Amino acid sequence: METYFEISESGNKVRVDVIEFIKPGNFWLRSKVTVKAGVFSGEYFVDFEASFFESFKEKVSDLYDNFLGGAMFYDEENHLEIRIYGNGRGKFEVDVKASDNPYNGGYLSFKMNIDQTYIMPLVKSLNHITKAFPVSTKINKRN
Repeated sequence: METYFEISESGNKVRVDVIEFIKPGNFWLRSKVTVKAGVFSGEYFVDFEASFFESFKEKVSDLYDNFLGGAMFYDEENHLEIRIYGNGRGKFEVDVKASDNPYNGGYLSFKMNIDQTYIMPLVKSLNHITKAFPVSTKINKRN
């Protein structure tokens, strides 16, 4: 089972590959982030909480149901922020802000425009991740 999600449009993309739990029984996931915006691209490793993927999946699922509102994937240290906004008519704007070292202030920020056909494959990818790396019942989900 593949454990990644990707959003891409016109050669731009953000992809998060979940590799493994940092330690067995832990809720931190070692992940590889790949970004491409125009001629700029890069990849880096970062640790995300398993609950981040569950929360993002729920919000993206809501977007599929009504095409209106937003979904956000982010970590508190600002390594990656993905915001998806729906216009209520099946069009979505995706804002991406990525940094391998946010403490130095360097970011790659870009926008993509997608339609509703991207949403269900994204939900399915997130479902693969959350099944392979389940959130512990002891961990509170994000709001």
